[in-house]
Amino acid sequence: MAAATRTDTPRLVLAVASAVGPWRPVGEVSIGAQLGAAEDAALAFDPVRNLPPELRVAGPLAWLREHTYRGSRRARRATAQSGGSTATTV
Repeated sequence: MAAATRTDTPRLVLAVASAVGPWRPVGEVSIGAQLGAAEDAALAFDPVRNLPPELRVAGPLAWLREHTYRGSRRARRATAQSGGSTATTV
């Protein structure tokens, strides 16, 4: 984190690995200007729908996570890509 904050735009690289594979970057979180209250309230990140194509949700909680996010989308009347995620991968 210290190295990332020395740049103009602090960032965090997101990486994944399988049980037998190496770590590889799949995304990046950048810290930019502070958002206004309305724009901030409209943000919604959905890691179930916005996964890079080569990733999948695994493990015993995958089913619960999928249903939880489905309920959240329904309650917010969210569209397929709702919120501030650009779904861009590295």
